[in-house]
Amino acid sequence: AGVRVGGATRDAGRAATVEARLAAGATTLEARLCRGGTATAAALRRFSLASATLRTVELRGCGLDLACLSPLRGAALPQLERLDLGDNPLTRRPAGTLGTWREGARALEALAANESLRDLDVARGCRRPAGADYPPAHNADVAAALARGLAARTARLRRLVLAGDAFAPESWAPLLAAVGAAPPTEVLDVAECVALAAPAPPSLTWARDLARAVAGCGAAVLD
Repeated sequence: AGVRVGGATRDAGRAATVEARLAAGATTLEARLCRGGTATAAALRRFSLASATLRTVELRGCGLDLACLSPLRGAALPQLERLDLGDNPLTRRPAGTLGTWREGARALEALAANESLRDLDVARGCRRPAGADYPPAHNADVAAALARGLAARTARLRRLVLAGDAFAPESWAPLLAAVGAAPPTEVLDVAECVALAAPAPPSLTWARDLARAVAGCGAAVLD
């Protein structure tokens, strides 16, 4: 059973549909280009303890920043195998939401650490900082949450997608170290990833960290 919602669905109807079907034991939740992604995340949190059946959660392009993930903190997803958060502005932080931002970081960390998880996609969730709403510190917070979660794992991921993500070399270092310690068994996608550096170019350390992370993977996507 699956729940699929799209951008044309009204928020209220979407939330009701998601909650009803999750309560019925859905194994798949797909929400693509869905402006009500926050409501979807909240519905998932409320019913995860009851159903605990979800294997696939896809919230791609739903306009979610890191704070929007806070409803998932503490969610019981013991069968979760695939999590897709790609094409969300994870590094955007609305004013006045520092508490939920921190909770969102803890939620992302816990999701990455979930031992049942096999595929994790955060492609283009951390783009180059631009303007007051996307300062470099936000990229660092996302990188740190991912690094802590991946470092806590004992089971290796099958697939990890960081394509198009941008972090400073000092943020990449612990993240790539965690990846290198337990590299994905099939694919590590780091195509078009960026090492932020200003004004100097990124150091060779970042290149070495990336090379080590790639070395143990089943396959790597670099461009």
